Amino acid sequence: AKHPQTKGSDTVIIDAKDVYSYSDGSTVYYYDGATSSFYSLDEKGERVPVAIEDLAIAFGSYGDRDALLSPNSGTITWQVEISSSGRYAIELEYYPLGESTSMIERMFYLDGKVPFSQARYLSLSKVWEYDYPRDADGNITFKEDINGNQLKPVSRTAAEWMHYSFTAADGFYQEPFEIYFDNETNKTGSTHTISLAATREAMALKSIRIYPYEGLPTYAEVLESYRAAGYRAAALDSYFRMEAETPSRVSDTSVYMANDRTSAITS
Repeated sequence: AKHPQTKGSDTVIIDAKDVYSYSDGSTVYYYDGATSSFYSLDEKGERVPVAIEDLAIAFGSYGDRDALLSPNSGTITWQVEISSSGRYAIELEYYPLGESTSMIERMFYLDGKVPFSQARYLSLSKVWEYDYPRDADGNITFKEDINGNQLKPVSRTAAEWMHYSFTAADGFYQEPFEIYFDNETNKTGSTHTISLAATREAMALKSIRIYPYEGLPTYAEVLESYRAAGYRAAALDSYFRMEAETPSRVSDTSVYMANDRTSAITS
C-alpha cells in the first residue's frame, strides 16, 4: 500500500522486558507486568498461570545489563503508543549469544502483519575477533605450515552490546527502513503491536527504539560543521600506516587475510 510521505513526530523507546506476549508456535503466553508472570487463556478465556521457567523466553543479565532473552524460535510481541501517524525507523539494542557462525535472523510484524516483503529478512550481525599469536614483544605474528605459508588464526565470538536499525538484508539499500504506523486505519488507534519472530539464533534484547529517521548529513555539511568547530586540515606529509591484514574485529568470519600479488605497493 502507498502511504503518505509524512514523517513520524516522536521517538519512543521500549524496554524489551516489557513484553506483551510470547508465542512458541502453538500457544500464546501473555505477560502480566503487575505480577511479573505469564499466563495463557483456556477455552473459556480464563487465565492459566505459566511458570517462566517452562518457556524459552527469559529475563536475565547479559553483558552486565538486564535484558530479555529472545530464543532462536517463537515470536515476541510488544505494545507501543504512537501519538501520530507517520514513517518511523526502528532500532534494536541487542547482545549476540552463542558461538555459531550464523547471523541472527528475525521477521518483523506490525499490527500482526509483515508490512513489506523485506521485513521478512532482518539480519543482525555478530562480532568476531582473531586470536593472533604474539612474539615476546607483544607483536602480532602468524603461525606457518611446513612450507612457510602463514596460517589463518583462530577466530572467536567477541560478544558485545550492539545496535541494529532495520535495513535490507541484501545490502543494496543502506538507509534504514521507514515503516508507516497508521493510527487512522489501525483497529486500536494509536496503540500498535510490533513483533519479532525468530528464524535463526538467540540474542538478548535491551531496547527497541522507534524514531523519525532524518538521514545522514552530506559531506559538504560535515565539512562546514568541521570548519565552524575550528578543525584544521592535517598536513599533507602527516600520515600513519596500519596493516589491514590484522583487523581487531570483524562482523563476519568470511572477512579474513589473504595473499595478493597484483600490486607492488602491497606489503
